[in-house]
Formats: sequence, structure tokens, C-alpha cells
Amino acid sequence: MPDLASIARGAKAKAYDLLAAIRTLQLIEREQRPATATERRLLARFPGFGPVALRLFPDPVTGAYQDEAWRRLGAALQALLTPEDYASARRATFTAFYTSSVVMQAMHDALARLGLPGAATVLEPGCGIGHFMGVAPEGMRFIGVELDNVSGRIARALYPEHDIRIENFCDTSLPQGRIDAVIGNVPFADVKLAYRGDRLALHDYFLAKSLDALKPGGVMAVVTSHYTLDKQHLEIRERLAQQADFLGAIRLPSEAFTREGTSVVTDIVCFRKRAGGEEPHHADPAWLETEALAMEGVDVPVNRYFLRHPEMVLGTWSRKDRLYDGAYSLASGGDLAAQLREAIGRLPAGVYAARPNAPDMPARPQPLPPLERHVTEGSFFVADDRPIMQVQAGQAVPVTHGDRTLTADSTMMGRRLAALIEIRDQARRVLRSQHEVWPEEQRHRARHELNRAYDRFVVLYGPINTTTRRTKEDGTVVRRLPNLVVFRDDPDAMLVMSLEIYDEEADTARKADI
Repeated sequence: MPDLASIARGAKAKAYDLLAAIRTLQLIEREQRPATATERRLLARFPGFGPVALRLFPDPVTGAYQDEAWRRLGAALQALLTPEDYASARRATFTAFYTSSVVMQAMHDALARLGLPGAATVLEPGCGIGHFMGVAPEGMRFIGVELDNVSGRIARALYPEHDIRIENFCDTSLPQGRIDAVIGNVPFADVKLAYRGDRLALHDYFLAKSLDALKPGGVMAVVTSHYTLDKQHLEIRERLAQQADFLGAIRLPSEAFTREGTSVVTDIVCFRKRAGGEEPHHADPAWLETEALAMEGVDVPVNRYFLRHPEMVLGTWSRKDRLYDGAYSLASGGDLAAQLREAIGRLPAGVYAARPNAPDMPARPQPLPPLERHVTEGSFFVADDRPIMQVQAGQAVPVTHGDRTLTADSTMMGRRLAALIEIRDQARRVLRSQHEVWPEEQRHRARHELNRAYDRFVVLYGPINTTTRRTKEDGTVVRRLPNLVVFRDDPDAMLVMSLEIYDEEADTARKADI
């Protein structure tokens, strides 16, 4: 398990750790191997872009950096990342703050108190690099969803045994009614998203979609903005209350995530999804309402649950050091770990209850059928001892480049050709899963494996259809597809090329539907 206590404190130290983690990630991806123990420690120190965003990226208006030292660090980051990854990192900066190890461990303790079994299937929306997985009990299976490409790839490198999806949580398809629990720190931003007829704040959207994915009797413990409970418009609370019991909440002091780079008032909120026809049983029905609390002469709306249960507020109300007008802070009142243990002890015990009409996901999913070696006339394939072969006149013939036989683990051309062969075989398996109507879980996993193979290829070699142009002396324009130099002779080359939609002018690509 990565040492979360070793995460750097200072901004520059965080930036150096961030760059070191990216270099380490690129090395293991280039060499197509698992991370060593030392490399895992380097990857785990990745702090996210949020804590250093205002320094590591140029000012969006002036284009200037804070100073020359930060300009050099920013230039180093930009040199490391592809334009797409750099843009992804900049988009994620305002929500990419991670969670302290003390809070993460406490949240797992909360799920255990609620009765979650050790071999549960757990959703983490906005998983970052997977720290919640790192402190989870052995045997838990995670579905982690992460928008930022770099963070998601680090999560895959650290936790290859889990299902890490690098995609927008809005787009991800979750197995409805089959997830035992939800845990995580949902992103906060001044953004509203459409969800089933409503416009929800970003953090509320994550709560609503995650709750929908829970099986009846499943439980949730997530960190969210205090506005989920404090906002005077109670639509989101009513929405959650329609299908889940409120089990309690713990209001964290503003300093809870200072080391991670932010100081805000947040709550750990806990819910249990009800089965159809089950009567509501909230820990306190007052959680739906707010009430004015006088703070230093100003009335501030606060959720009535906390006013009725001050023991769940781990600090002192204050108007100092607040981020916004009309807001407040919560000054720390002691040892956070000890306070969290006491607060968790006040949550209801053993309320997790899986329902017969929503069976658990199988402990061991049905394995995918192995990739079929496609050996029709003209096809390339990787032989057992790693040379790359092509079927010619019904015979397997070694593929050569110059006077060298290409192998799957030798030159870049050989490795690239082997990667294209894998993408082809993964794509054919996806098509087979659709034609033969495999179970939904197997079809999803087949698509997932194709996505992973494609993502690895793009990281190492760029888009499949990358095109270069050269104008000859007579004015003729010569177009080349360097990634397909040899593979274009494969009868399924067009299938592989059709997996992405390529913009030749911008040299960018996006995945096509399959």
C-alpha cells in the first residue's frame, strides 16, 4: 500500500513530486510493465493538479507565471504531456484536490460500522489516483471513474486489479443496482449539470448518480461540499431522501485538507438506499431543513441536523478565513483522528442489507474468452516466442524490416506493430461479443479491454491514423501514416483505423463508436 503520509507539504515540493510521478508513469508505460515498489511510491506521491494549479499553469488572462522558477516548472510539465493531456490537466485543476489519509481511513471505518462486507463491490466517482483503494480492506473490488487522463493512468498503474475508467462520470455506464457501496471525495465546482430532469450542482450530481447505482440496502459515505446540506433550496436533499435513508453526517474542520492544498468546510455524509416499498427511516428528519445560526452578528443558514447534533461538528463555527461572502469556516477543535473515531461510533451499526431482488455481483466475474489469433490470409500475428509473423499463401512467414526480423519486444516498429495486432484482436472480440450477445458484464469488459489497449497505444505512439505531409520539389504532396507503415497490409487494417476519428489538421483523434 502506498505511504500516503509521505505526500509533500510545500507547493514546490508538490510540483516536483508531480513531475517525478509523470516521468515514472511514462517510463513504465513505454516499457509496458508493472511498476516496481520504488516506482509505486513515486506514483503515490502525485498530489493532483489542484494544489499547484495557480502556480504550475500560466495565468489564463495574462499568460504569465508567478515567477521564473514556476515558469520553468510549468514548461517542464508542458514538455512532458501531450497537448491533450495538458488540456485535460488544466480542466481538472479546480476540482483535483485529494483527501487526507486520516479522513479516508475514517470513511472506510464508517462503512465497516454500517455493516459493509469485506468483499464488497465499491464505486469511487472521481477517484484521482486511487488513494481510497490503497487504504481499503483486502478483498474489496473497486470501480473507479476519473476524468483526468494522467491521474487515471496512475491509478491503473497503482491498482491494476481494479476497474479504473478514464472518462467523464457523466458518460460512464454503471451496473445499476449491483454496487454495494460508494466512497470518495466528490468534486466541487460552480458548475450545474442536467440529470433526469433537474439541474444539479456538480457535487450533488455525483451524489445523485452514485446513489442511483447502489443496490437496495447498499451504503454510501462520501465527502461533499457543506452546501449539499446547508443550501436553503432543499431539492437535492429531497431527491436523495426519496430513495435513501440519511444515516448521519460529520462536519469536518476547514483545516481537514490543508496539507492536500485546500481549506474548505466539508461533510462526510452517509446514506443507505432503501428497497422498494420500504418506509423511510432517517437518523433525524431535520436533515432536510436549514436554520439560521448567528455567527459574529451574521445569520448563516446551517443544516438543522448539525444544530441538533453538535457532537457531529468537529470544530468551532467562525466567520474568519472564509472563502466567500456569506460563508463561514470551522476552526479545528482537537485531534481529528480521535474526533472522527468518536463521531463514527455514533452512526447506526449494521444497517447494510443487500436485497434478494438485487443480488451481489459474482465474486469472480465470468472470464472473457481469450483473444482469437486472427490468421486469415495476410494477417499479422505474434507467435509464441514473440516474433511477428504474417500469413502468406497459407504459411506463417516472419515479418522483416530491412535485414531484421521484427519481434513484439524489440525495436519500436516491432512493439508498435504488436500493439496494433492487440488492438485488432480486442476490436474483433468486441464485435464478437455483440454478434453472439454475450452477457452484459462480459461485453462491457471486452469494450474496457479494447479501450485500455487503444489508450496505451496513443500514449506511446500517438493516434493510430497520425498523418505527416511532405511537399516534393515538383509540388506533389506526399502523405504518410507512420504508425501504419507495415500494418496497412493486414486485411483488418481498416477496422483498426476506423476505431478513431482523426483530425489531420490538428493531429488529434477521438474514439469512434463500436
